[in-house]
Amino acid sequence: MNMTSAFMEYWFEQGNGEEAIKCYNIVKQLVKVREATTVNTLLDLLLKYGRKTEAWSLFNEVLHSEELRDFNQDTLNIMVNECFKMGQFDQAIQTFNKVKASKLKYTLVSCYRNIITRFYERDMLLEAEQFFEELCLDRLAYPDVSIYTTMIDAYLKAGRTVDALRTSDRMVDAFLGRVAWLACL
Repeated sequence: MNMTSAFMEYWFEQGNGEEAIKCYNIVKQLVKVREATTVNTLLDLLLKYGRKTEAWSLFNEVLHSEELRDFNQDTLNIMVNECFKMGQFDQAIQTFNKVKASKLKYTLVSCYRNIITRFYERDMLLEAEQFFEELCLDRLAYPDVSIYTTMIDAYLKAGRTVDALRTSDRMVDAFLGRVAWLACL
């Protein structure tokens, strides 16, 4: 795959998108079994060079694939980040929810973290809070330290010290609860 992506990038850099897409189509025809890293490399290249239609087509293809190894949380994060870059926040959430419903039921923490962070970067604290609360209610995923600290930072930046302290206490309670649960095993 590295050789093909190198050829694709070469053609894109030369301004010859048609040749780059020919390389891409050959890869799609020849490589029946995809690994997520291959898909992610292709998505990155297609998006980098403005081939959004092809990127979304590939993303949807692997999303509906029966193979779980051709899709991972990075695959989702690449496309969610593209939505955020384009200012299409609703599409980012719809994409996340579509994947959550079908593919990554047990590995969503980094995807939640990514979306919460993107909202935080755009000073969209209300949306970050809503997504954080959704994560806290999710039985298959739990907030990690970086998610809690992102929310604490967001509250402090907004001057909401009480909410920052409440979230800090919540983080300690959550992790002490898990330690206690693990001790009982």
